Amino acid sequence: MTIYEAAKQVMRDAGKPLAPNEIHTLIVERKLYDFKARDPLGVLRSVIRSKTENIHNPSSSPIRHFRLVEGGKFIPLASPVRIIELATKNGDRVDEDNEKIPESDRALRQHADDYNTRIKRDLLESLKMLSWEEFERFTARMLDAYGFEDVEPTPPSGDKGIDGRGKLKVGLAKIDVAFQCKRWTGSPVGRGEIDRFRGAIQGESEQGIFFTTSKFTSGAQQISIKKGAVPVILIDGEGIVDLMIDKELGVEKHEILIYSNALDLIFEDDMNVDE
Repeated sequence: MTIYEAAKQVMRDAGKPLAPNEIHTLIVERKLYDFKARDPLGVLRSVIRSKTENIHNPSSSPIRHFRLVEGGKFIPLASPVRIIELATKNGDRVDEDNEKIPESDRALRQHADDYNTRIKRDLLESLKMLSWEEFERFTARMLDAYGFEDVEPTPPSGDKGIDGRGKLKVGLAKIDVAFQCKRWTGSPVGRGEIDRFRGAIQGESEQGIFFTTSKFTSGAQQISIKKGAVPVILIDGEGIVDLMIDKELGVEKHEILIYSNALDLIFEDDMNVDE
C-alpha cells in the first residue's frame, strides 16, 4: 500500500474531513504504512497536496485523489480525476473545468533551460566579436573576479606568447600564473599552441591558463597536464561563458517568482495546538 492509498483508506473510514496530522495518526495506529522518513508528517502532507484536485503547483500530479475543504482539511474523491492541461490561444494553461493553472514544473524548467541555452550562445558570439585587445582585457577582469591578484596583460610587443600574468593564493602561498588568450572563431586550438605556450612560461610561472573562444583538439587536451612540466589549464568558449555566469561577469541575473496554493498550511499550527 502506498502513502496516498493509506491516506485515502483512513479518510473514507472516518467519513469526515481530516487534517494531515489526523491522517498520519490513523495510518500509524492502524499500521497501514511504515514511514521511514525523518519527517513523516511532512512527507504525507506533500503527497496529499500533490494529489489534491484544487491545489495547483509545479509538483502536482496529473492524477488527483483528494479535495481540500474548509479548515485546511481533506476529503477523498469518489474516483480519481485526471487534470488535463490544454493550451489556449493566449498561451495560458487550463484544466478540464476551464480553470487556469500553471504549467508543469517540467515545462517551466524546460522553458528556462531553452532560454539560458540561447543566452549562453549569444554570450559566446559576443565574445568572438571582441577585438583581441578587448578579449585580453576581458580575460584579465575575469581572473580578477575569481580572486587572482596583480593581474596584468603583457605589452603586445615582445610578449613571447604570454598575454598576461597574475598571482593565485593557494593555502598560505601565492603561485605565479601566466595566461594566453586566443579569440578564435573557427578552427580549434591544437597541441602545438599549448606546447609553445608551455615553453614560454617554463621556469617563470608555476601554472598556465589558456583561454580560447573556440575549442581544443583532443591532442591539446591530452598534454595540458604533463609530468615534469608546468600544468596548463584549458578553458574553451563554453567554459568561459560558464565562468561568466558563475561570477555574474557581463551577465545580469533576473529572478522570476513562481507561486503555488498553500492556504491549507496556515491551519497546521492551529491543529497542532488542539492536539
